[in-house]
Amino acid sequence: MTPLPSLVNMSFEHNDPALIGEAYLVQIKCTSEETSEMSDVRIKMVLLEEDKMEKPSACGHFVTDGKPEAERIFELDSLEAGGTTEHKVYLSFSKPCDVVLAVSFEYSTQLSTSDSDATSELRRSKEYKEKIHVIEPFLFSADIETSQFFSSEHVQPGETFLVVAKLLSQAPCSVRVVRCYFDATADAADAGEAAAVAREGSEALEPKEAGAAAAELPKTSTVNVEPTETSATNFVQLSNAILSKEEELTDCGAFVVGNMEHETPVSLGRVVLEWTRAPDPSGPEEAAGEASSADGVATYKATAVLPHFAIKRAPLLVEVESSAVGRVEELFAVTYCISNQSTHVQEIEFNIEPHDPFIYSGCQHATVRLLPASIGLGGETVPTCLKLNYNLFPLRGGFATLPLLTVTSKRTQTKVPMVKGLPRVYIKAKHGDE
Repeated sequence: MTPLPSLVNMSFEHNDPALIGEAYLVQIKCTSEETSEMSDVRIKMVLLEEDKMEKPSACGHFVTDGKPEAERIFELDSLEAGGTTEHKVYLSFSKPCDVVLAVSFEYSTQLSTSDSDATSELRRSKEYKEKIHVIEPFLFSADIETSQFFSSEHVQPGETFLVVAKLLSQAPCSVRVVRCYFDATADAADAGEAAAVAREGSEALEPKEAGAAAAELPKTSTVNVEPTETSATNFVQLSNAILSKEEELTDCGAFVVGNMEHETPVSLGRVVLEWTRAPDPSGPEEAAGEASSADGVATYKATAVLPHFAIKRAPLLVEVESSAVGRVEELFAVTYCISNQSTHVQEIEFNIEPHDPFIYSGCQHATVRLLPASIGLGGETVPTCLKLNYNLFPLRGGFATLPLLTVTSKRTQTKVPMVKGLPRVYIKAKHGDE
């Protein structure tokens, strides 16, 4: 016996492909082609993996009143002959994939026999499948550059650097970036201390999200946003922009890494985008699923983690070599050693400051270039050193600090600190006064 076919026509309307993070609207229209009324209509929808049709999809779910569901079921008491029923469902996806929206349409009809007025009830069903392709809405990349916009793979403590972010739209439709802001990695002590960008009305991470984010980050040095008076503008130029497919936006943020004892990787945090599909008069109406709302428009969030980058020790070091004891009105030799530990030529400016306890002879101010460090036989870095020799003439006895040598890197416009600070020396009284 051959079962009677189900006389139902089903159509799907949606803006394929779906974008990760959005409440993706699918409209389903079912039209009865039966000659009699349907009863006990049941429409069941599930998401299946494309390559394993019996297995539910792990990358997506239905959204109803902001809550995730594994399936959606619609029930009707009846559907007249030739009648139509329409239903909307919202889907949310967490990663790129190909899924199948499987719809089962079941109903009952009354079948009359040809030789009598008796009728019997028949239960019929039919399966429909609709493929949905899911993609990332944006491709995000970020590069490290110096404050002079030169590309760099690492930064030095105390040196201001730029993170240049690029946002490429992959969406087939126009996408509007409603808002963009920066979240620093200040959520856990073992993830390092960081200063979050001052922003008005920004949302903090939920505790669960914060813990997960911190668990992925290595221990870091202190990371601050620099300069603080303009830090609120980091990456906000990405806001209020409309992107067509394959259009790209670029913006940058300024940062500085604080003092550190060891070289270690650093993670700055993440850039959070709030976006929405730009209105399309020819497509389905705007989704409202689990999205937040800004000015009545459904918005969604996309998160881009900024790259980890290497912290290298300071390229320049200043050390002082001197005797611990001197004598009034007797020459006292001091050597300042400026070391270049980097693989680049470093241009520096130095100036020795006047100091009341001494008068001295030697170069007071100059601008010089230091050759890069060399590699020793064992693979170790051998710094290039510039030694500045001064003869100090003590004017009075007692303890005194040595004159301060100020060294400024012309490349970064930052001052190079003394390795161990300025030492104190003891000046004895001159002979015959003791």
